[in-house]
Amino acid sequence: PGYLSRLLPETAPEEPESMQAVMSDVQQHIIPGITHWQSPNFFAYFPSNTSGPSMLGDMLSSCLNVIGFSWVASPACTELETIVMDWLVKAMALPEAFLSSGKGGGVIQSTA
Repeated sequence: PGYLSRLLPETAPEEPESMQAVMSDVQQHIIPGITHWQSPNFFAYFPSNTSGPSMLGDMLSSCLNVIGFSWVASPACTELETIVMDWLVKAMALPEAFLSSGKGGGVIQSTA
């Protein structure tokens, strides 16, 4: 802690910086201080918490900027989540009661 405050300005720039300058700051100042959780040499908390396909899915989700907290907010997002959760139920051979067509059904909840 404290190394980054010596490398960055005390106040936000008054004029926009180029994307090249921003990415240069990220590469030179931010990345060296990041804990690289995906490194095969880092096993302090989780040996791996993502995959190539999940990163692509995350990028696509970010590009769409979908707010999927209810069907009204994004019908396709909500329906896709229901379909994928049903796929997961079937892949895990859970009882049919867990399917959205039964008394169950589920959504993906974020936890920390």
